[in-house]
Amino acid sequence: MSAFLGTAQNTTSQVWFTGFNGIIGEVFYPSVDKAATVDWQFLVGDAAKSWVDEEKQDTTSQVNLNNTRSLSWNITNKAKNGKYQIQKTIFTDPNRNTLIQQVTFAALRGTLDNFKLYTLYHPAIGNDGKSTTGYNTSYNGIGMLIAKNSTNGMASALASSLNFKKGMISSGFVGHSDGWQDLKGGKIDNTMNWTYKSATNGNIAQMAMFDLSPYANQKSVTFNLVLGFGNNETNAKKVAAETLNDNVPNMLSTYNAQWNSYTNNLNNFGGTADTQYYVAAMALKAATDKTSGAMVAGLGNPWGNSNYSICNPLGIEMQGGYHLIWPRDLYKTASALIVAGDSATASKALDWLLTTMQQPDGHFLQNAFVDGTPYWTGIQMDETAFPIILAWKLGRNDSTTYTNHIKRAADYIVKNGPWTQQERWEENAGYSPGTIASEIAALVCAADIAKVNGDTTSQTNYLAKADYWQGMVENWTFTTSGSIGNGKYFQRIDDNGNPNDGHILNISNGGGSYDERSIVDSSFLELVRHGVKPGNNP
Repeated sequence: MSAFLGTAQNTTSQVWFTGFNGIIGEVFYPSVDKAATVDWQFLVGDAAKSWVDEEKQDTTSQVNLNNTRSLSWNITNKAKNGKYQIQKTIFTDPNRNTLIQQVTFAALRGTLDNFKLYTLYHPAIGNDGKSTTGYNTSYNGIGMLIAKNSTNGMASALASSLNFKKGMISSGFVGHSDGWQDLKGGKIDNTMNWTYKSATNGNIAQMAMFDLSPYANQKSVTFNLVLGFGNNETNAKKVAAETLNDNVPNMLSTYNAQWNSYTNNLNNFGGTADTQYYVAAMALKAATDKTSGAMVAGLGNPWGNSNYSICNPLGIEMQGGYHLIWPRDLYKTASALIVAGDSATASKALDWLLTTMQQPDGHFLQNAFVDGTPYWTGIQMDETAFPIILAWKLGRNDSTTYTNHIKRAADYIVKNGPWTQQERWEENAGYSPGTIASEIAALVCAADIAKVNGDTTSQTNYLAKADYWQGMVENWTFTTSGSIGNGKYFQRIDDNGNPNDGHILNISNGGGSYDERSIVDSSFLELVRHGVKPGNNP
């Protein structure tokens, strides 16, 4: 699997895209946490109707950067049967809420007259896999597939510079009447029989056949596919048409130039920074919401086909996944960007944490959407610690930040730590060396900020608590009677701070029940990473 992602490096275009197996996966609009699609791919068949291929599984994909300092992509998908090839350049219009695929479909055997080509689009407008309405229409003479959220009206409009074949357009319900089921499900006849004009308020997919007849004797055809988004159908159609009628090569040049400008201002580490470094930095930057500054843990869902795929229409809803904001993940992303030379993005992310995610008692939510709406409601002490450390890294020691945010968070840690309701795996309560390491580091950082603000009482209190926990972390989490190696090591989690009592712990999410001394991970290394213990500590 070759994954890719991108967005315009500006605040004008509010569209993000991801891809896998050579096809578009989740596209996000209007914020980085709101998935608007499940996937978007081609189906290819022969004129004799003897077979139909699905692009994501019946081709071999090569994914390359279009520009080594930009998140634009060149994709080459070659049919496993050797009969055709699909080449795509994928990026977003830097001036509009649209996604662009520059496509060349080529016959490797015969001519285009020997093939049938379809686009198969699976929307989930508004981060909702169950409430989309789809239909086809035209706008200024351009045929379009419209999908909109049945509740709030947000919409997408799919348009092509290569005409759709008249009458060969359909919107259906996934798993029942969608185009994939028509061509490849049930009694397979490799023929598009269904041309449903609409599908209302459900988990839908849309399909259209391209009209290849004007190019029947040619070996290839090149065209542009545009997916436009708007807060209503009219705006979605408008931006899709504008992009389709604009100069696409110029858009790509502008898109690349904006990313080039961003990477040119990053730390190049004396010229040693390579392409992998720049792609990593751009990927982290792309996970940032352009309005709020919030950083999602990742662009996508980790559970693949369980999320309302064409193959599994009864999967879970779109709402969750990694496109949420966890303070822990945000801290790590922001820290990496600070090292890369982009402190401004990290500082804006901290602002979001402090003003949107911090609670009145000082702690931070487990995770949330961009607008601050909680998703899960556990309390993880490291997620209250990390914003303090991030503020310290950024030199955010002004009196307002300290009084309204840092002090409240540090006081919460002193009052409630080092025990945590959930450790970093979000499954169990107790004493975790990884969590405790972050709490100690946060208190030391808070003490430093308190000192700048003349609050010597809090400074002393924070350091005293940090020193005590530093001296106790082995007593709470280091077993000397384990069953692994020489029996002496840090546990992942201990329920009561006695690492030798052999209590049986049940790991949530179906993890099973085990002697706590057999539950280990690498999070004890946080003790070194945060400077709590030296690397050569025995």
